Amino acid sequence: MLCSCKYRHTRSYVVIHLFVFLCIAVFAVGCGKAAVGEQSTSVDTPVSASGAVNINTASAAELEKLNGVGPALARRIIEHREKFGAFKRTTHLMLVPGISEARFLKMEAMLAVE
Repeated sequence: MLCSCKYRHTRSYVVIHLFVFLCIAVFAVGCGKAAVGEQSTSVDTPVSASGAVNINTASAAELEKLNGVGPALARRIIEHREKFGAFKRTTHLMLVPGISEARFLKMEAMLAVE
């Protein structure tokens, strides 16, 4: 027995609670980093009058200024747009090979579909 309280603290009970605590801590740290990343990218990206990059009309150079988008990924976005037509929602950008949910979430605030 780990303590003298009336509840029986087994090793598995302690391990489960430690795991839950660590999960919550990791989630909290991850949320803080996402908020900081969104603030820093909004200054570097050229934006339209609405405040976001239109992924249906943006050039490769404009797409490259988005967080996490390089020349190869910008080319794939444009190729996807030409092959399948305009994006109907910003989330459809995740259909482009190389854009994971994590990468999309980093640039989501800067995207628009018009």
